[in-house]
Amino acid sequence: LPQLKKLYRDHIAALQGPTVQERIAELEARIERLKEEEAALARLYARGKLTDKNYDSLYYEWQSKVFETHREISRLESDAKEMINDLDHALFLLTLAPMVFERLANRSKRSLLQILFKRIIIDTQGKISRKRGWFDGIMLQAGY
Repeated sequence: LPQLKKLYRDHIAALQGPTVQERIAELEARIERLKEEEAALARLYARGKLTDKNYDSLYYEWQSKVFETHREISRLESDAKEMINDLDHALFLLTLAPMVFERLANRSKRSLLQILFKRIIIDTQGKISRKRGWFDGIMLQAGY
């Protein structure tokens, strides 16, 4: 299982490619530039070169830029985390299949095998694509 986890995690990293990591690096560099911009604003304000109203307006605009940049970084990072979590969950469910299989009646065993081998459990985006209740119902029948 650890080898399988490493395999799909490496695959996801390869799918994301350097473009996502480059984009995150660009956004982090933007945050650094915005911090420098904030310091420059504070210096101008301290020297009396900006009125309170102008400073407040510029500071609000600066905060919006920082917030949006952080939000974009979080979105880029969470996409991969969500995909990995779904794959981890699917892998966990697959590890339970042999234990569940032993407890099932023949008809339910057939259903479980159909679910595992005829249905796509994980789509190409790493999402669990089984319909709600298929595997859950069999788990309940097996006493899990």
